[in-house]
Amino acid sequence: GIFTQQESCYFVGEDALTGSIRTFKADRVQKAWKPKQKDRYTIPAGFDTRDYLFLPLDLGGSDDVEVRFTFPRQSVESEIAAITCGRGALEQLEDGSWEWSVHASNLRSAVSMAFSHADCGMRPCAPAEVVDLWNSIVDEGVRDHA
Repeated sequence: GIFTQQESCYFVGEDALTGSIRTFKADRVQKAWKPKQKDRYTIPAGFDTRDYLFLPLDLGGSDDVEVRFTFPRQSVESEIAAITCGRGALEQLEDGSWEWSVHASNLRSAVSMAFSHADCGMRPCAPAEVVDLWNSIVDEGVRDHA
């Protein structure tokens, strides 16, 4: 399978050295080949590229923090699942809104992901560092464009 993330291309395939299925960043691949007829590769039953996707909040950091985001009650669960790629835990709260908890390795990228889905009502709600970063970016935008 092939997918893009933050303007980079990735593909999922068998690692010839380990025999495991891995995600590869296309611009880092030095050599790839098509199996010979006798070494035909068969896609494993039940294979789904989505199982190997990662989110922007997985890239470029050394943080390992659980972050939480909210979505408004009018959000459709399947739309949220498309945004979250089924990762983390999604819970519908008593007021009908949704809360998504997931680990992030890059808090700035987590906030950036929330901004990219702000039109769907995605907002960070924890930890405070993520909420503060969100608010500071909003304030900066208002100052620059007000």
